[in-house]
Amino acid sequence: MPVPKPFEYYAPTSIENALKLLTENEESKFVAGGQSLIPLMKFRLVNPRVVIDIGKHLRGEMSYVREGSEGLSVGALTTHYEISSSDLLKARCPMLTKAAQDIGDLQVRNRGTIGGSLCHADPAAHYPPAMVALDALLVARSRGGTRTIHAADFFKDMFTTALAPDEMLVEVRLPRPLGTRWGYEVVHGQGGSFATAIAAVQLHMDGPVCESCTIVIGACSSSPVRLNEAEEALRGKTLTEEVIAKAASAVRSHLKEPLVDARVRASYRREMAALAARRALLAAVGGA
Repeated sequence: MPVPKPFEYYAPTSIENALKLLTENEESKFVAGGQSLIPLMKFRLVNPRVVIDIGKHLRGEMSYVREGSEGLSVGALTTHYEISSSDLLKARCPMLTKAAQDIGDLQVRNRGTIGGSLCHADPAAHYPPAMVALDALLVARSRGGTRTIHAADFFKDMFTTALAPDEMLVEVRLPRPLGTRWGYEVVHGQGGSFATAIAAVQLHMDGPVCESCTIVIGACSSSPVRLNEAEEALRGKTLTEEVIAKAASAVRSHLKEPLVDARVRASYRREMAALAARRALLAAVGGA
């Protein structure tokens, strides 16, 4: 059985202490649910000298779903299961609950956290395209204060985010999506494993006419891609199946160089992205 290299372990009892440990120890990593970091450490793909466990004592402080005057706030240590089962999120932001529902298996959903997933920035992760489509704000905290980062600016590349080395993601803020319809679809690989393509859609409708829309594709590039060309194909149009099919074609043309791996060819991933977008748009038009 693979084992990680030796490391120092700390379990801080406050966010301030966690940030202090982060800044005072080079080659340190936060761990919360451990669903991403621990496997990487076991195979020695990542070898932190210091592991800072923020899940042990800080979960009570950083695990929550709250509603305020400007929208919803979700603590970074909120688990996938807590998100998928939150009545408040189901009522106010159902796209996020759907994104969480089939992450991994039950054990992963019980341990994994939204903050850990977002910071890991796996291209095939479920949350990033939803975050961009929802125009979420990600709150980062350092010893010098806090700052907010738009989701569209947070995911820089494969496994790379806009977080500074001395920052911790502490909260996700979701603006109130009044008057919107939404769709979220995942096309899985063989055996229901990693996502081949993800589409997250929000529509603002005036009767049958699309006033504005957001279409974001995940799992096809190193970070979520917003498809402005496909959005333009829908703006000001009555969303018939023919119009939606045209927007799906724009998805194909936009993804000129999708991710390729041992499981999926570029042409197949491109087609699955178009399929996911079409399904998400149909779900949104249907009032999902």
